[in-house]
Amino acid sequence: MKSGPQSARAVVFDLDGTLADTAPDIAAALNVALTDLGHPPLDLRDVKRMVGGGARLLVERAIAASGGASENQAVERGYRVFLDAYAATPSLYSTLYAGAAEELVTLKRRGWRIGVCTNKPHDLAGELIAALGVTDRVDRLIGGSSRHGLKPAPDMLLALIDEIGVDAARAVMVGDSAADVGCARACGVVSIVFAHGYGDRPASQLGADLVRLGFDGLADVLEGFVAP
Repeated sequence: MKSGPQSARAVVFDLDGTLADTAPDIAAALNVALTDLGHPPLDLRDVKRMVGGGARLLVERAIAASGGASENQAVERGYRVFLDAYAATPSLYSTLYAGAAEELVTLKRRGWRIGVCTNKPHDLAGELIAALGVTDRVDRLIGGSSRHGLKPAPDMLLALIDEIGVDAARAVMVGDSAADVGCARACGVVSIVFAHGYGDRPASQLGADLVRLGFDGLADVLEGFVAP
């Protein structure tokens, strides 16, 4: 653990379905890949249920949902086409959720260190955060193409809170999926999930410490978990 004040606190956000509504851009790129493979496109509602396990798993799920066989060759081709299409326009339709920008400012003003921990490829996540205009409010980003593996494995989150100098007992993970909750639990970190997120299970069934509708009042809620 890097040295830092004992009072330091961190809140770590997932990206897709938590900090920002990114599904429209993901769906557009995913349908480019499906079309390339000769499969019918998926609607946005279906894609939202598939997001959260990383790009490769997303492609596997999409191929299966469109009636194809998730053979290695098809998955690899679809994965490459998806990443190329998504890299071309990662933020065309993506937007921050209501209240996110304002709440990030409040959290920074109150001394919280802010991280983003996402299974989205690291470079794409960085581009998206910049396009959304919140780079200056994020102290550290770790994405899925890093050496730390993918959530729900704990390595990515442990590395992030270590790099920003905060103990796990003074950190909170805010996400929208079972992967986020599982990762937080494995790290001994408090977990909050947003009901507006993606995935195929209701937020109330994910086992988080708290379910919230969204960003409104989040800074005040966090004070109840980690005191100044």
